[in-house]
Amino acid sequence: MIAPISESWTRIENWLAERAPATYSVLAPPADPADIAAAERVIGRPLLKPLVMPW
Repeated sequence: MIAPISESWTRIENWLAERAPATYSVLAPPADPADIAAAERVIGRPLLKPLVMPW
């Protein structure tokens, strides 16, 4: 069974926080919905929902 993307990101973030705190500290926050909408307008199509869903 494949884990949902949100679950995978949580595992990655937890791993980084424990083993690579400097890298974890510079992770960007989730994109602003307005920025996502702007990117979708530029590319002319919606981004895949699993990539833009809130965590």
